[in-house]
Amino acid sequence: MPQSFDEIYAPKAMSLDELFAAIRPPPLLPVNYQPSDDNSAFTPGSSASAANMRQPIPPDRSWAGVQSAPLTSFGAPQTPVTPIAANMPSGPLNSVVPRSYADDPTNRRLQTLHPAVRQDFADFLDDANNQLGIKLRVGEGFRSSAKQAAEYAKGRTAPGPVSTWARPGESYHQYGMATDLAQLLPKGAVEFNNVPWDEIAKIAASHGIDWGGRFSPPDKGHFEKSLGHSTQQLRSLAPMMSPSPVPSACDLPQPR
Repeated sequence: MPQSFDEIYAPKAMSLDELFAAIRPPPLLPVNYQPSDDNSAFTPGSSASAANMRQPIPPDRSWAGVQSAPLTSFGAPQTPVTPIAANMPSGPLNSVVPRSYADDPTNRRLQTLHPAVRQDFADFLDDANNQLGIKLRVGEGFRSSAKQAAEYAKGRTAPGPVSTWARPGESYHQYGMATDLAQLLPKGAVEFNNVPWDEIAKIAASHGIDWGGRFSPPDKGHFEKSLGHSTQQLRSLAPMMSPSPVPSACDLPQPR
């Protein structure tokens, strides 16, 4: 029975092998190169056998018309290089640290954050210092699954008070997208309670960073940037590994 036009051209379910077979490009046809002024440079393609031979292209032709183009022509952003402050401690190349003050523990723990949010947190810490005169220390950034499990066990199946409501896999710390902060005082001391977290949270919000003080129960020293991803979505990705063994601050609470 003859098929109608719609039946012939109706979409059909295809396997990947059938799909790639259908879109496979045709074989390359022989190319005849025209002789140049220098006939010794290559063999003319005047015969069938010569047409199928690999024939060199003279250098003057292969590079003719090739011009280097600046990156700006491709729309690539031109990021100016920002000099590091003279009193900034040395660190690995491409490390992201606050520019307005130096704190080694903060600098090390910032490097454990996911690269997609690391610069945002460093800029947030700079703005808190520049606008409020408050230097913040990162008490913890990335947290391993084992550490999250140990924290969640406190007050439940392990001694100690409850320190987090997030089960393993449910904390943005495990994806390098959260920090626990405290105010850095002279001589390396820290303050967690008597801190204007509301004002700091406004600066964090300008960088797209959410404040744990709005959680229930509140977690005032906690700041996170999810980039619109839930922890359930992040769990479907490959687990993040801490880039280096960075100790957590034992003098800070370890909430959420």
